[in-house]
Amino acid sequence: MKQARLSDLSDDDSPIQPPEIVSSGSVPLPMLDTNIAELKRTYFWEILVETVKRNPLYPNIAGYAWNNILNNNPSITPKQLASLLSISLGEAMVIIDEFVTLQTH
Repeated sequence: MKQARLSDLSDDDSPIQPPEIVSSGSVPLPMLDTNIAELKRTYFWEILVETVKRNPLYPNIAGYAWNNILNNNPSITPKQLASLLSISLGEAMVIIDEFVTLQTH
């Protein structure tokens, strides 16, 4: 009964239309630079690392990435890693940075 009420549209109800996207056209959207060294010089890096590491799945994702992907392909890009693991670009950048840091110490 409840499902029928949710899915049936009466004459007074009309489907909700998504809002029209309006672009100013004058300001281009910035492209995210995936250069980790450049990003580490900004104050956003610390915020990104803190946010990524608060994800309860981060240790498992990072461990899997280090053992199964980065050991075999240490030159993988953050975009490629993000795509392989279905994670955000920020997570991939932090995982790669930690892997490189562990390898150099």
